[in-house]
Amino acid sequence: MFFIRLMPAKERVLQLFVFTVFVMLFAWPAFAKDKIIWVDVDAPPFYILEGNEKGKGVVDEITLLLQKNMPQYDHEHQVINLSRLMYMMRNGEHVCHAALFRTRDRETEALFSSTPTDIVPPVGITIKADRKDDFPDHDNCSLAELLEKKKLKAGIAADRSYGKPLDDILKRNEGSPLVYARSGADIYSGLLRMLLAGRVDFILGSPLEAGYIHKKMDVGDSVINIPIRENMEYTMGYAACPKNEWGRGVIAEIEKILKERRNTDEYRDIFEKWLDKGSIDRFRKAYSEHFLKEP
Repeated sequence: MFFIRLMPAKERVLQLFVFTVFVMLFAWPAFAKDKIIWVDVDAPPFYILEGNEKGKGVVDEITLLLQKNMPQYDHEHQVINLSRLMYMMRNGEHVCHAALFRTRDRETEALFSSTPTDIVPPVGITIKADRKDDFPDHDNCSLAELLEKKKLKAGIAADRSYGKPLDDILKRNEGSPLVYARSGADIYSGLLRMLLAGRVDFILGSPLEAGYIHKKMDVGDSVINIPIRENMEYTMGYAACPKNEWGRGVIAEIEKILKERRNTDEYRDIFEKWLDKGSIDRFRKAYSEHFLKEP
């Protein structure tokens, strides 16, 4: 008798449970957020994947800013190389890069934002501050003159491209005792140690890259960066997603965020914190006259 009275209640509980599971299974897709996979690359100071500065690289912070302003999406990070990224984009996977350089080949496979997310200063030279007088044109040096007229010794990374104008000059001086090409791990750090020890007169590198290593090695104001006359063009990076309807939707959201946030001190500081004091005025001029003038 007791068992019979309990049956209806048990059935109601069972029916409620089945109904709840049914609703969760079939209604969940309508409430679940879409997910963006964001690419991370081991390339400080653009991406910093470990240490005290982890997640504080230039593109790390641009990505985080975009994520905070896109709460309608779930966000995931994956460390992959650019070849894998382009493969995923060709396959229409939900993957994006916050600051990819545009090339003709990449534009056939990826959809880029029209507004740049990233501005990278041109490769310059780093010298010891106490040797500034050896570089009289320290606001605008010529690499060709430094090597071919002043006979100063350069430290460079072996097999690295510094852009066609500088590559042409280095090619012309290939084999010269005035050009030391370093290979192996921690190339820029090794070159900087050579500079500080007086084994080379100057080294080539990106001001952002230089700023990161200078901070990491705590060299303070003992070195300064100087622009190179033959290489004054800043490079822009753009958000990139698959060339499909999903990608167009994400890029449209990114464009809205960029138009609101790029012209702020917060956004500009993402870059400036990695620059030495002598580079900031030049950077701000390029930021205002070129970066913010892009659509």
